[in-house]
Amino acid sequence: MGVATGEVMVDVAAARDGGFGMISGSVVTTAARLQAYAPHDTVVVDDATRACSDRRTAYQELPPVLLAGRSRPVDLFRALSQDVRTCVLAHQA
Repeated sequence: MGVATGEVMVDVAAARDGGFGMISGSVVTTAARLQAYAPHDTVVVDDATRACSDRRTAYQELPPVLLAGRSRPVDLFRALSQDVRTCVLAHQA
C-alpha cells in the first residue's frame, strides 16, 4: 500500500444515497505511484506522512525514487509497526 499526505479536493455530495465520494489532487496520484514500491504486505509512505506519524509508527528508510510527474526524487519509508491512520486521525481533530 502507498500512503501520501497532502491536500485534496473532496466531493462529499457524490457519496449521498450510497454513491462513492470523489477525491482529487496530486497527493492521490503520488500515493498510487508509491504503491508500486511497496513490498508485498507492507505500507510505504512519503516524508510528509512519516513526519506526522513517526511518534507512533516505526519506519525503515528506503532509497528515494523518481516518480512520474515529479521533478525531484521522493523520500520513501516503510512502516514497520502500528499503522499510518494515526496521521489521518490527527488531521481530522
